[in-house]
Amino acid sequence: MHACPCCGYRTFAAPPPGTRRHCPVCWWFDIALEATVDFWSLWEGQVSFERTGAYYPAYRNRVRSPAPDEARDPAWRIDAEPERRRASLYDTAERSIRSAFATVSPEGRVTLGHAYRTEYPGRAPMWRWDDLDQHWSEIPDQVLEMCSRVSSIFYFRSFEGFRYYLPAYLMMDLRGVDDSGLYEVTRRQVSGRGDETAHPEDILTPEQCAAVDAYLAYVAEFGTAATRALAQQHRVHYAAKAARTVGRPVPTL
Repeated sequence: MHACPCCGYRTFAAPPPGTRRHCPVCWWFDIALEATVDFWSLWEGQVSFERTGAYYPAYRNRVRSPAPDEARDPAWRIDAEPERRRASLYDTAERSIRSAFATVSPEGRVTLGHAYRTEYPGRAPMWRWDDLDQHWSEIPDQVLEMCSRVSSIFYFRSFEGFRYYLPAYLMMDLRGVDDSGLYEVTRRQVSGRGDETAHPEDILTPEQCAAVDAYLAYVAEFGTAATRALAQQHRVHYAAKAARTVGRPVPTL
């Protein structure tokens, strides 16, 4: 018998990867590891099994204990490379966002509360927040998440609001709370005051575009199937503006 790549117990009659069978001990579905996301999924499954006893916590009711002849392969180890890669991209994106948007002013923005009241006249906001923040990092994730669920977020008729709130949403996305920021940076038109519109990358400085590109690079590799494709598709807009400004060739993504 051969060891499961996820849990290490010898449950496969044929050597993995690529048997396309479930491991009965951890419920990993054995796929051919052909892309970064496959290795990432395997790493997540390994960590989940050590923590919860299943490849994914929801599958705990499907797994069983290993049989006496299914002893764990002593050479099995949790693969550290995907986590090193993920941590590296995450740190780069986080540092870039914090640096590029460090001095963005709230002046001129349309606040979250005002945006909600405009969209839902006569209804009190569904969150308790006084909009007295002077830096985007002061806004709690729960406020941002609630706003993203009930409001159109950046339809604030204010480019200043887009620049101010964008880093807060990107950081929330990196922490795995939501993906609202992704859909705003991949929007092809942002509304300003009156009938004014612009591409989102044209509202941002080159450094801010580079930070958005670092965020998209992380999502393109470690997001969901839907968000990976969307992030990769739109990286070129931000990477190109940042590259041209410092005289570098525009990268091929």
